[in-house]
Amino acid sequence: MFTESTLSKISNLLKRFPAFVQRRLYPRHRRRCKITGIDISDQRPDSVFVSEKKVGYYKAHQVRNKDSNPRNHLRQRIEKILDQPSLFDQKKVIKLTDEQKELLEFWNGTEYEIKL
Repeated sequence: MFTESTLSKISNLLKRFPAFVQRRLYPRHRRRCKITGIDISDQRPDSVFVSEKKVGYYKAHQVRNKDSNPRNHLRQRIEKILDQPSLFDQKKVIKLTDEQKELLEFWNGTEYEIKL
């Protein structure tokens, strides 16, 4: 592949690069999109999902929706059940899995919190 002399030349060149250039070329920790796994190290530090600049407007929305839809739809389904008139307290009948409880924890402390 590379000869020893070529590798030593490359090594010497890299030593001359400023530290910030080395960090851009060889980041220690690559950040990945929560849904797609695409590298997002070059995006803002607080980014969680791939940006629309990389995958396009429509695809970026699909990625974000894939994360938020399950918790939004669960909350809406529970609210729909609780809004129906009933002879008994429906909160006692609703049984949630651990995964569903975890999804609903996202809304704790907000106006959308559901207390079961």
